[in-house]
Amino acid sequence: MAEPDRLPYEGPLPGADAVGESGSMSAGPGVRISFRIDDEARIAAAAFETASLDGARIVASKLCGAVLGATVFQASAVSIPDLALMAGLPLRDPAVRIVHFAKSAAMLPHLGRAAIAGPGITCTCFRVATATIVAAIERMGLRTADQVKDATNAGSGCGSCRPQVEGLIKQHARRD
Repeated sequence: MAEPDRLPYEGPLPGADAVGESGSMSAGPGVRISFRIDDEARIAAAAFETASLDGARIVASKLCGAVLGATVFQASAVSIPDLALMAGLPLRDPAVRIVHFAKSAAMLPHLGRAAIAGPGITCTCFRVATATIVAAIERMGLRTADQVKDATNAGSGCGSCRPQVEGLIKQHARRD
């Protein structure tokens, strides 16, 4: 069987400064996103590799093209909705999510969680503002992280914001 045509940015990136993986690159399915970062903290080169996940190829290619020349901060702010829009795929498409998680894994060591989207954002995957979550908790009487996830999408990506969501629930949930 012939190998699919190579997309822009597809392949390994020698000398990468930032590498993130999601899934399994050895057994599949998985995605590896690699960046070379210059002295001004800009993405000088970007590449991706996939393992048994052809659906992620177009998403990863679009991501690499979009962040080339961007600052690390700008690249880290590319969200799941941004990727879905770039690739023309549904928001909850697994390929969109796995590419986002690999990109986030590559960026995290260069930023830190709060710097990814700023202090007013709780969920960096879906860019859900803390104020949006608090308003949903107070107005809708939400009491669990799953209810907040259903109402706002916060916590439905990588899950790293779940402890902060639970803290907001403890602070702002109605007490009967």
